[in-house]
Amino acid sequence: MESRYAMQIRLFLMVAFWGFYCHISAQNEEYQFPERNNQVEEKIVSIPEWEIVTPTLKSDVTYIDNSTHKYFPPVFNQIGNSCSQASGIRYIFSYEINALRDIESKDAENLYSYHFTWNYLNDGDYDLGSWYFDGFDILKDCGAPNIVDMDDDYVSERSWMNGYDKYYRAMHNRIKSYSKITASTDEGLEKMKRYLTDHGNGSDVGGLIVFSGRTSNWKVGPYSGPSNTGIGYAVKRFGNGGDHAMTIVGFDDKVEIDVNEDGEISTDEIGALIGVNTWGTSWGDQGKFYFPYKTLKLDEWQGGIGNGDKHVYLIEVMEHKPTVTIKAIVEYTSRNDLNFKLGVSPNHTDDSPKCIFYPKFMKNQGGDFYMQGGDYSSHKTIELGFDITHLVEKIPDAENPKFFLTVFKGSMGMLGNGKVKSLSVIDYREDVNQPKEYVCQEEDVTIESRTEMFVTLPDVGIEDHILDAFDKSLKVFPNPATNQTNITFSLTESCQLKVDVIDALGCSIQEIENNYFPTGSNYQIQWTIPQDLNQGLYFIRMLLEDRVVIRKVFIQ
Repeated sequence: MESRYAMQIRLFLMVAFWGFYCHISAQNEEYQFPERNNQVEEKIVSIPEWEIVTPTLKSDVTYIDNSTHKYFPPVFNQIGNSCSQASGIRYIFSYEINALRDIESKDAENLYSYHFTWNYLNDGDYDLGSWYFDGFDILKDCGAPNIVDMDDDYVSERSWMNGYDKYYRAMHNRIKSYSKITASTDEGLEKMKRYLTDHGNGSDVGGLIVFSGRTSNWKVGPYSGPSNTGIGYAVKRFGNGGDHAMTIVGFDDKVEIDVNEDGEISTDEIGALIGVNTWGTSWGDQGKFYFPYKTLKLDEWQGGIGNGDKHVYLIEVMEHKPTVTIKAIVEYTSRNDLNFKLGVSPNHTDDSPKCIFYPKFMKNQGGDFYMQGGDYSSHKTIELGFDITHLVEKIPDAENPKFFLTVFKGSMGMLGNGKVKSLSVIDYREDVNQPKEYVCQEEDVTIESRTEMFVTLPDVGIEDHILDAFDKSLKVFPNPATNQTNITFSLTESCQLKVDVIDALGCSIQEIENNYFPTGSNYQIQWTIPQDLNQGLYFIRMLLEDRVVIRKVFIQ
């Protein structure tokens, strides 16, 4: 009979082997980037080539490892086929924005969510990849939330971020631009080394770069040869399938790797870049590895980098201060039907926007799911934030601008249904801590093939003296009321006026009036009380542009 000790040893070995097997199997999954179609090819061609700003370094540098800086995030294990966003956002964006601010990346407030971009791009599919630059475009348009607001460890591949305040905080963390380096030439390698050293502009710290290599059947293993940086793992050659995005954090001119396995080190087998993977600290040397300079020039079938080209990508980040934003609450059952357009016109009488903007996110994306991506009825509704600062800057002298939200609906798989529950414009220009909110007078607007809503934004809201005069003139009689009641008032300045009745819970039960009123006195609006309305306390709500006046009315 097997002893208890022997059984414990056998079980330990079985568990250890199974854990090792699962880890290796996960590494060799043949994930793929999305189809490399003509649109992708045109996009890559349009991305500018990065150029060095400061011609020469102050001194020769033979090695650098930016993963040792306080700006570099902790190594982590990606979820699903998210590698492009895991490398491009969680590693590179976090590093670059924290380097700009000179703060550490170890705290959750300073780590940025890769699920935020990946979940717009993956159709809600765990195995669907994305292109780095599609994530970069999203961060140019709306910024990046940190993992406090969208925690990569606690959201699924389907989750979309819910909450205006989270979108507003994200707007401050932006990508300004991105560019590429053609890595297959000697000049390209020198550009990469220069960027890794000082961003090419004389900075005290260097930058990070994202690239792709194939990981199916790649040649990897321990490294114990010469080096300046002491990393104990190397990729000798990349594989023949399974495109995978990784991060370049440095280089080491002293590393020697026998790429062609002939037992000798030739001149072109000296020197390596330093990569960091997104497969956790148990892979490689705490997630890090060398890969030879030579793989930049080798064709992919020979073990070179790339997934159809030899480009690597880098970003320039910036801090941004949003001054005018849009908040929208949308309820819908199949989110990939929807596409949003934002617009602005300098005159409140215009019927269409003069300047428009199509955000790069929520653009027929996310699959046939509720807006938040979950399965509960509450997940149909999402609260969104859009930055429209750049639109406002195009109409600096506008006295009464008009802002538009247009929602386009088209069947993408299962056709959904829903509505825009509310829309408002939030203006931070006078006081960032006490912004003004201008509310659209339409609510619960059904989303059709093309649904447009607007908000008129005066330079200032209804001034206090105008509101005071209106408040003093406002009367509701008879009160208590049985069949009908009258609302009388005067206006010392023309304005848009909406009048509705709300119950004790604040729910609107009937709209009475919604029109533009010129300056005048002795206005009267009559409310015919519905016969089926229960007796009790109600409120007449008067919305003058952005200001609200309330009167009680008792129905008997």
